Amino acid sequence: MSNFSEARTRGERIENMLNAKRALKSGTRISERSEAREKRADDWVQWFHRKADQGSDPLSVLPDALAELESRAIDSVREEILALEARLRKALDG
Repeated sequence: MSNFSEARTRGERIENMLNAKRALKSGTRISERSEAREKRADDWVQWFHRKADQGSDPLSVLPDALAELESRAIDSVREEILALEARLRKALDG
């Protein structure tokens, strides 16, 4: 039992350190990053519940989730690119 709890504690420390490093790289506070992650997790829980309520085949939910994740990532990157283009145009126009 103690080995399990030690491994869990070590895993949590590693996860916390990785999150801190990622927050520093992205220029955000650790608490902001954690809150955003919790919101995304809640959004995904709701998405999975909607799929379950629709009677979706459990084997088809994971591919649907991956496709949804890919779509969200593409949409997010597209938004960031458009925002960057707008800032660049504004900076160049002076």
